[in-house]
Order: sequence, then structure tokens, then C-alpha cells
Amino acid sequence: MNCVPASVLNFSLSAAGKSQPLYEDLREKIRASGLLYLDETSWRLDGFPAWLWYAGNSNLDFFHIDRSRSADVIAAILGDTFGGAVVSDDYAAYNILLARWRQTCLAHIIRSAKEIAAEIELIKDSKDYSSDIRFASIIAEFFSDVCALDKQRRLGKLSRKKARSMIPSLRRRLNNICNCALSHPKTINLCDKLLSAKRLAKKLFTFLTRPGMSPTNNHAERALRKPVIARKISFGSRSDSGAHAFAVIASLLGTARRQ
Repeated sequence: MNCVPASVLNFSLSAAGKSQPLYEDLREKIRASGLLYLDETSWRLDGFPAWLWYAGNSNLDFFHIDRSRSADVIAAILGDTFGGAVVSDDYAAYNILLARWRQTCLAHIIRSAKEIAAEIELIKDSKDYSSDIRFASIIAEFFSDVCALDKQRRLGKLSRKKARSMIPSLRRRLNNICNCALSHPKTINLCDKLLSAKRLAKKLFTFLTRPGMSPTNNHAERALRKPVIARKISFGSRSDSGAHAFAVIASLLGTARRQ
């Protein structure tokens, strides 16, 4: 199809403008959803730092580009009354949500624990931190086992009732793992996060009680994969209108694919 770059740019902005009512309808559907996966990744807006936010599930994709990474953005996307279930990483901005159920991404915890163990092993006198290395390795193994329960549940080998009954024993097992002498700041911080009710403790095993909820945020990360590739190729957006057009079209195309 023969055209000039200016025509393509105009088509993108025009398509986004005509699609605005659909985009707003997607926002309302997202706000009414029973389960959402949330994430954000870096973006460039006229050369300056910005953020591409995502909210979605198996039926819907919603993208939004903003110069801010504050909690106000996620509040503007989901509103003040969202009461469904949320799966996300432990970024503090998501704590503004009054979600009824919260699940933190266990894959992030596994990766973090493995990275901490690998980092400590590079220390010249790493033998002084042998208990820290062992703790981080066991934490990674423990949450890998927890994630495996989700696969059993989805295959019908683990009932929801049985999965729910396993939570107290999993908490005891985690407490026993954390009941050790640690000296490295990063393992101490990880241990505190896992045991603190204000941070992660209440969001580790929620997926075992909620049908359809995953223990990881892989859904959101996969949804962001194509936009991330687009960012690497294009270096982001040059204007607010271009950024909005990208978010609108990505939301509609992503939802269309899911449906």
C-alpha cells in the first residue's frame, strides 16, 4: 500500500480519535472486572521518562501512558471503588487499591531470592554469609513448590477446598524457613517482607482460595511484551497525543485478540 509517513501518522491519530468511545468503554469494563493483572514498564515521551501502565485479564487489555509512576495513576485507571481481585508485583503504588483480594507475584520473589544468593556468592568472604545464601536458595525453592500447586489445581488434581486447607501449613513452613540467623541486609529485608502483614505476608497464598487467580503476574508481563518491543524500535512517543494513540490502539487490538 503506497503512502508517505505523514499519512501513517495521521491514520494512527485518526483511528485513536474514532476509537475513544471504545477505549472509555474498556476502562469501565476493567473497573467492573472481578480479577485483574496489573503492571507497568518504562516508556519514553519526547525523550523524557514516562510509564506504560497495564490492567487486564483473559478477556480485556487496557494500556495507559503517563509521565507519572505514582499511585494516582492506577487510581485514575481503576477508580476509587474497585473491589475485585488483583495480581501484581509488590510495587507500593498498588497499595492504594481497596481490592478485596491481593496476590503478589511469586515469580518476582523467586527471581529476587536467586539474585540475592548469586550476589552474595560473589562476595570475597562469602563463607561468612553461608546462612544467608542457604536462606535465599530455600526461599526460591519453597515458592517454586507453591507455584507448582497452581498447575495441579488447573489440571484438576487439587481441589479448591484442599488447596485452601494447605495454607496454614505453608505459612508454618515459611515461618520455619525464616526462623534463622541472617546477617546480609538484602536477606534480612526479604525475610522481613515475607513475614510482615503490612507488606507481603497476607498476599502470598491468596491464589489458592480464588478460582482463576494465578500465583504470578506472567499474564501482565506477556501483555507488555509487544509494547516493549515497540518501545525499543521506536524509542517511545514524541507527543502526548501520540502516546495516547498508542495506548488506545494497543488496548483495542489486545482486547480483540483475547476475544
